[in-house]
Amino acid sequence: MAWSQFPHTVTVYPVTTAINGTTKLEANPVVGAGVSKTVDVQPSPNPNSVYQEWGLELINPVVLFAAIADFASFAVNSRVVHESITYVVRGVKKWETGDTSMDYTKAIMER
Repeated sequence: MAWSQFPHTVTVYPVTTAINGTTKLEANPVVGAGVSKTVDVQPSPNPNSVYQEWGLELINPVVLFAAIADFASFAVNSRVVHESITYVVRGVKKWETGDTSMDYTKAIMER
């Protein structure tokens, strides 16, 4: 659903675990097929506020807002490409107010 609150289009690449026979290689993730999503990408917030809200120390943080239905698409460590820049999702939260027109997904990403 393309709302005016979500003016940008990004491509999300989920990270899947590489499998070598029966051994899972946790340290070697494989990026899956990309999916286009409409979102709102906000400029980098202050790193101190990122630490206060998310408990993460990030160098180049960017905030992404998306529809609540897209929550599962923005799993931690998935890749997001916006304007040919690749970001990694470092945290994701779901904001549910009880009013579906106000619910949204918020993700913090790092370049």
